[in-house]
Amino acid sequence: MFVELGAALASATGGGRVRHIVVVGPIQHESVFYFHPAVTRVGHVGEWLTALA
Repeated sequence: MFVELGAALASATGGGRVRHIVVVGPIQHESVFYFHPAVTRVGHVGEWLTALA
């Protein structure tokens, strides 16, 4: 999980094509990646979709 999240952060902050980084559900293992400003944390997918509208 951390490798994929790190790659998404690198793409989003380095001018890549990633526009949204969303972590869904409760976090079992905290990492500094989860607190990056580019990451949105939500409880469920519907919460994130509502925020997009």
